[in-house]
Amino acid sequence: MTETPESLDGFPAVHVAIVNQTSPEHWAIVLGLCWSRLQEGQRALMPLNVPASTPDAEGDRAMHWSRQAADVHFTLIAIRNVLRIMEDRLKATDNRRLKRLAADFRNSFPDAWNLRDILEHLLDYEAGQGKLQRAEQMPLEEGSPSLAYESLSDPEGEILLVVGFDKRYIRIKAAMGKAFEIAQELQDEARE
Repeated sequence: MTETPESLDGFPAVHVAIVNQTSPEHWAIVLGLCWSRLQEGQRALMPLNVPASTPDAEGDRAMHWSRQAADVHFTLIAIRNVLRIMEDRLKATDNRRLKRLAADFRNSFPDAWNLRDILEHLLDYEAGQGKLQRAEQMPLEEGSPSLAYESLSDPEGEILLVVGFDKRYIRIKAAMGKAFEIAQELQDEARE
């Protein structure tokens, strides 16, 4: 008999279905959830973009920015997983639409692959030992990631993830839209 860890005591036993994480349907759903969270996070940040008058207001702002950064990070992971599935399928298909979508994504978002790696291995990059730094594809002094908004007053506006003094960036919402389109094409191809 397996003992329940103390941290789980009091929680009811729930059986959770195993999710097929190589399924484009799964990642299309995840991208939709990420979209909702990013929109909600932007709306929550809008009133906090005035000067903080109290320590509580400053704490709220920090909490919301941290949440938004975490949501962007998870969004990049979801996008990257769609791209992994796409890369795998491209090896076995002549689907011209999928090939065009892949080329469009690479041309529009060339840093998508690298920014996920930087966020996942941030401590390595801060120490100058990131994969891109070791391969001399990224200077040591490029700097840490930051989030930027095209408009602080528009909750529908684009979110930019920027690394290295504006040298590498990705338009998060636009990349999500393209990744969702790729996931839909992958689903359509699987049905055929």
